[in-house]
Formats: sequence, structure tokens, C-alpha cells
Amino acid sequence: VVGVFANTGFRVVGNRLTGAKTNEGMDGTIYAIGSDVYLLGNELHNIGTAQSNDSKLQHVIYMTGVRQDAMPRAPTERNREIAWNYLHDNFVNRGINIYSEQNGSAYIQQHRVHDNVIVNQRGDGILIGYYVTAENWIYNNLIVRAGLGLALDNPSTHAGIQIDTGHENIPKKKTIIHCYNNTLYGCGFSGAVYPGENGALFITSSATSRSTLRFANNIVVSTGDPYLAGDSGIPTSGDYRSCWFGDGAAPRWDTGAINADPQFVSSASRDFQLRSTSPCRDAGKDVSKTVARDLLGVPRPQGSAFDLG
Repeated sequence: VVGVFANTGFRVVGNRLTGAKTNEGMDGTIYAIGSDVYLLGNELHNIGTAQSNDSKLQHVIYMTGVRQDAMPRAPTERNREIAWNYLHDNFVNRGINIYSEQNGSAYIQQHRVHDNVIVNQRGDGILIGYYVTAENWIYNNLIVRAGLGLALDNPSTHAGIQIDTGHENIPKKKTIIHCYNNTLYGCGFSGAVYPGENGALFITSSATSRSTLRFANNIVVSTGDPYLAGDSGIPTSGDYRSCWFGDGAAPRWDTGAINADPQFVSSASRDFQLRSTSPCRDAGKDVSKTVARDLLGVPRPQGSAFDLG
């Protein structure tokens, strides 16, 4: 059952949604299509059940496009914002699911996914998926213990952020993902049906061939699962600079990596601000064209350079 349906021009602001869902197929507690759609400042929690037979097609927030099999292609849908939402303790698969399919469906683009807090999420925290084209932005999100699952769940991916963008009919590298200043802590699920799809970050090999990923100023902390899902491809933008801690050396493609404890104030109490001695302070790239403030609303940068996370 869809809690809120949003279409072109809709603003869904300041709502609280909760409740168990049954195995009813493809939908979202907030389900959105169209252009100029804004999902802002909502709390979504305790959605779904702990049962292993829930449909993997149910999501907390599902943003898609008009779908059709036949050409001509449906008109492109653009200018879509998902921001300042608090998603926590949800059993349905994926927190924020941006995805479409079918041959004549609309391309979906210009997504701004920022300043969301996602805690204890079954399946991916955020999926930026198929049919997402052109330019899109993911920044200032705090994702804690996403990618969770059950040993017997329907096969699905288990990551803090999954990027599976582009489309085979779009020229290569015409899809650009800006992924800045996100913090991923303790994401993944060691009991995943497909171990190669488990990790804090899952960048599919098809996405790396179709898209350009700009991945900078992020913090990725492992508490047991890998930084990258084993089936990830290798991004090639060269625009990297993030902190990786808890699972050994940073990925080799992050040529500007910091491989050290980011020194959160207290991960146990979910205070992911940086201590004054953190190596992530004043260590980032200038992404001021995208990121003007941090998750708490403080203008960036505060020191000589951008902080990470």
C-alpha cells in the first residue's frame, strides 16, 4: 500500500509515516514520478516486517518515471529532490530507491539526494539506479547500518549506497554522478545471498562503463563488511578524495585517499561530527558548487579547506 503518491509539481514535506506492509509487490511508502518533485523533511520508520518473505520490490521511498514498453520514449522527467528526511528501522528493501525500466520509459535525471539520515535499513540505503541519466547529486547523507538483511531474504543488494546508473542508448559517460561529503558507517550484510553485492559502496560495472562518478570528501567506515562490494567496477573520473577505515587499505582507484580513523566524536551515540584532531578536517576538495552547508546547516568550509564527511 502506498502511503503518499507524488506526481509532477508535488511537495511532500514534514510528514511522519510508519506501519507494517505486506508482500504486495512493487511500491513505496512514498511513491513519486514526474518532474519538479520535492520530498523534504519526512520521517519514515518501522515500515515492513522482519519476515524473510517480504517482496524486495517494496521500498521506503520509491522515485521512478513513467514506464512503457513501446516507443516513442516517454518524456524525460527531471528536477527531483529528496532531502532532510529521516529513515530509520525499516524492514522493506532499500531506503531511497531511484530506478526505472522498460524499453520506452522516461529517462529520469537531475536528482538531488542530500542531507538525509538513514539508520538500520534493510537492503541498500540509497540506490541511484537504471534509467538515471544526465547530471545527479548525492551529498551530505549520513547512512548508518544500511544494507541489512536476513539470511533467507529474497536475493537483493546490500550496500550503503549503490550506483547503477545510465542506459545503453545514452552515449557513454553522459551520465554524471556527484557523490560528495557522505558518511557511511557499518553498512553491508555478511549473509547476503550474493556476496559480491555486499559492501558499504556498490558501483556496478555497468554503471562505470556508462557513467562518470565524482567521488570526493566521503567517509566510509567498515565494522566488518567490505568498503566495496566484490562485483563493483572501477570508476575512471579521477576526481577522488575520501577516507576509508576499518577494512584495510583504501581502494586503489582513490588516488587521494586517507586511510585512517576519521575520529568521530562518538559513533556509539551516533555523533558523527569530527574531533578537532581528525585527519578528515580541512582535507577535502572544493565542492562548493554543490555543497554549501553540512548536515547540521553549518556553512562549508569552516577552515582552510572542506572537511570530509
